[in-house]
Amino acid sequence: SVVAVPDAPAPEASLPEPPVDDLGGGKLVEEVWDAYSMQRQRVGYSRTTIAHVEEEGRRLVRTCNFTRTTMQRAGQEITQEMTLTSFDTPEGGMVRFETRLSAGPGEIVSVGAVRDGQLGIDTTTLGRTQSQKIPWQAEWGGMFAPDRSLREQPIKVGERRTVRGLLPIFNLVGDTRLEAVAEETVELPTGPVKLLKVNSMVEVGGQKIESVLWVNERGETLKSIVPSIGQEAIRTTKREALLQPVGGKFDLL
Repeated sequence: SVVAVPDAPAPEASLPEPPVDDLGGGKLVEEVWDAYSMQRQRVGYSRTTIAHVEEEGRRLVRTCNFTRTTMQRAGQEITQEMTLTSFDTPEGGMVRFETRLSAGPGEIVSVGAVRDGQLGIDTTTLGRTQSQKIPWQAEWGGMFAPDRSLREQPIKVGERRTVRGLLPIFNLVGDTRLEAVAEETVELPTGPVKLLKVNSMVEVGGQKIESVLWVNERGETLKSIVPSIGQEAIRTTKREALLQPVGGKFDLL
């Protein structure tokens, strides 16, 4: 007799994993993953880690976000990788940062540190380095200041707040204005969840970047949308975040 053997499920194709996160001897506190989409088409993922580290005898909070997206421009595939790393005091003041942005053979790297009331920044592009200094106040936050504000003091319905910090990639000081609108039921990979809708606006060089966040009672952003470009990020598991998108790829043009 012949015994029918069911076909083994095809292995799920995965995106390349991010580089190993070097905590420099620090203690990992949290690791979260988000799936990224553009106009409802999956384009990539991000991993965010929070760790406690010690430098020169003082305790710092290290936050690092790695984002990888793959899109097309007129049929040609473009992969962009961005790493944002911020070292802040336990009270939220920024001590130093590093950003890396690559979209092809070249990489733009910025490093900065706060000293004597100034933030010194060195930006290297194709082997050339430019330096700048920005007046800095000790209470200003790093690149993740808005997220940290929401987590440390969850916002309430009707509340408005302004968070000042470093705007990543732009290397400018900027204000993020947050306004909690109302509770809504949002569909997440784990099912429907009631979350607080928060409108966010950042002003950069006369332009406004508006986004919508949905946060839980602990102030964690589980979903966000940038309406102007149709970009969406949804909190998920590592496995789901790394799943290879199926179907057509998003084309910038």
